[in-house]
Amino acid sequence: MSLKDLFDELDLLSALPYPEEANVTVHSLKLMEEDELSDLFHYSEIKMEACQKIREWQQMHKSGQNTLAAVAEKAKAANFVLKQPLRSILEQSAKGKNILTYFVEHKVLSNDERKNLISIIVDDVQARGITIKTTDFSSLVEEICTLFPSENDIMDFYFIARGPRNNASGKLYSRYKNMRSRKVSKKVRLPTMDENSSIQANSQVFEIDECEAAAKKALLNRDCSDWDLVCANWKDTFPLRQRESKEMDSVTFFQQWTKFSHARVTDLINIDFSLLYPNKQNLLFSQWDTFKSKIFGYYMENITNEYCKKLLTQIGETSHIDTKDYLYTILLNAVLPTTCRFSDHMGKKNRKATISDCQESMVLKLTNLNNYQTKINTMISKYYNAGMKLQPLIIVEGLEDSDIKSYYVYFDKRLVKFSSFLESFDMCFKLFQVLGLEYPKPSQQAWLLVQKFFFSLDTIYDSKSSSLALLLNFLKSS
Repeated sequence: MSLKDLFDELDLLSALPYPEEANVTVHSLKLMEEDELSDLFHYSEIKMEACQKIREWQQMHKSGQNTLAAVAEKAKAANFVLKQPLRSILEQSAKGKNILTYFVEHKVLSNDERKNLISIIVDDVQARGITIKTTDFSSLVEEICTLFPSENDIMDFYFIARGPRNNASGKLYSRYKNMRSRKVSKKVRLPTMDENSSIQANSQVFEIDECEAAAKKALLNRDCSDWDLVCANWKDTFPLRQRESKEMDSVTFFQQWTKFSHARVTDLINIDFSLLYPNKQNLLFSQWDTFKSKIFGYYMENITNEYCKKLLTQIGETSHIDTKDYLYTILLNAVLPTTCRFSDHMGKKNRKATISDCQESMVLKLTNLNNYQTKINTMISKYYNAGMKLQPLIIVEGLEDSDIKSYYVYFDKRLVKFSSFLESFDMCFKLFQVLGLEYPKPSQQAWLLVQKFFFSLDTIYDSKSSSLALLLNFLKSS
């Protein structure tokens, strides 16, 4: 047998040039020691794989086994995510044979056959104790499509790889993850705070009893007159809710957790926030007056926009506390400029977001609520065209900026009313944290100021800017 035939059998053709250049023969390869093999494949991208397969081949050759057939079969099996061909697994059960027969007859799989296929795969994995890495699911789906070519059109049904902003998903992936979570009590790691209250790599561990959590979640989706019981069940299902907020799209998530539409949803959001960040629930309220006394002078020196200068003047002219709080808030966008751009009607991002855009993405002012949904739809379209999403935002009602009378928070087509502007401001921020949402890009720097100054929260995802660093330094040192 030639060296090429050997490497072909071992599925190592990509490493063949190295022994060829060194004039290695099949006979000399049998006698090579481990360090000699390591030197031979030193520059190969598959050095470890080549050395391991050749050592196994050497051992089997010495023991007098059918070396090539045995090693080749092992190498072939190693290439299967399930450690053996999918067809072999299906042929071992009646349901599996039915799937194969159905495909031969119809050239396509029905939804029932797809569900059975997923069930067989996951049950087999569980029975044999196989662990599938997230990175292996694409290869597994490719094997499914090789056996059943019609499935190439719906690969996303089985697995959707993780994107920059989305977790991995798909029916096969979800079924496997659910099986793993049921096998042992699931541990969810949530941020814990150090003495400086910055988010650290260390984490608290919350145990989830899947059955108990599912039962309490079901109770939350039913009417209950005992609000204390609702709050208790909500607190007990916090780890499950945190996990599902990352696994589900927003529509599915809010359908699963119907209490987000309850009139007293603010109680529930405060529960989640206090569990996520203990002892930080009231920090905005406790530091707000101090913040206002510091920021006014900064506004006086750094605001250059003429309209914003007029808004600053109105702070001193009005005696209405909620109007003052509203003006202090939106003026953050006048000293924390954005680099965000919006698209024109041709889809080209050529218009830099104005201060007004930034303020609108944080606090939307309407003369009345009669047309609020129309305005929201317009904003959604504008953000979508720029590749952005409209996140939770505050809505205030008033004829002028100096005459604000009603305060709301809008999220997921819900409008929640508050008795003061500061309460709506506080709740909007907590929604971003509890639901794990990104801040809207136009007002991102303003929200980061709130996060860092009031709540002392720092994450690896925070964008940096010289304006934000300058303002934070001023507030902390003054």
